[in-house]
Amino acid sequence: MSAGNHSTLRHFHADDGNHITCLDVHGASHGTSITVQMPSRWASACAEAWLIAEGLQRDEGMRSLKRANGLNASSLAALVHELVFGLGIHVRCVPESEAIDALVNDLRTFLAFALRYEQASEGEQGLLRMILDNETFPVGSVQTLDHGFAVAIEAYLLGALLRLCALQEWALQSGEVADSRAVSAFATMAARTGVAAIDTLVTLNAARVGPIVSEREAGGCRDTRDERECWWWRRYSYEIDGMRRYSRRWAGDGVGDDTLKAPIENERTLEAQRVSAHLQDVILPPVRHTVRLIERFAGMVERPRTAS
Repeated sequence: MSAGNHSTLRHFHADDGNHITCLDVHGASHGTSITVQMPSRWASACAEAWLIAEGLQRDEGMRSLKRANGLNASSLAALVHELVFGLGIHVRCVPESEAIDALVNDLRTFLAFALRYEQASEGEQGLLRMILDNETFPVGSVQTLDHGFAVAIEAYLLGALLRLCALQEWALQSGEVADSRAVSAFATMAARTGVAAIDTLVTLNAARVGPIVSEREAGGCRDTRDERECWWWRRYSYEIDGMRRYSRRWAGDGVGDDTLKAPIENERTLEAQRVSAHLQDVILPPVRHTVRLIERFAGMVERPRTAS
């Protein structure tokens, strides 16, 4: 993000008493101002990642971490869990707590190294190298994007941004083109993972609304003068977030299934549209914005960097 672009976390109190937090993102490269509304804690967590990404695009390296005021070892677990469960509760899919704890431990390891680096004398190359060579962070736990980490994508991207801080710092100090390319390569991988996660989130969200299921129950028959008349129960149902909704009606000879099925199909269509709109309008905008920031960073022109 260029120097003219910035994001602002804004807090409002609605007339109904609810607390609303918005992230206003605006600048020349975005064209017009956009507003992303999210639950307040999740908005704050996303804002921490955005600040780091903006700092990286200013070539701030490890100094990017100083710009995210809420990012410290004591608050990290709460921040990561908010990023994970902020998505999980909406798509009804939450990773196992052990997987999230492993990610948090890796992030804590990084921050411990980063704090030691910051407190050490300038040019502490050995410690910076330790950060870069620490294979358990963050790639070891999250490079394979499975069902769980699709939901944890903002937390994954936060981890990727932290590693990029160290990669960029090393490139800034070395001035080597190869080190600059390593930054771009890792950012490209993280952005690609983010795009794949967005596709998976859409699939997970669509699965919240199940297909129409048809059931038929025995009824009875009676003879008339010229024919035998029969009837039965016809029930159509579907599930949304594990809750079953159904329509049950008597049906008889000459009554088409379409007549009985249409009301429940219309109801299911409206629910599917509601679930999809919520994902597209509320959940995905901050995820897409984070991915775009990393994509923009990965696409920056590779250039030799002078040692700082």
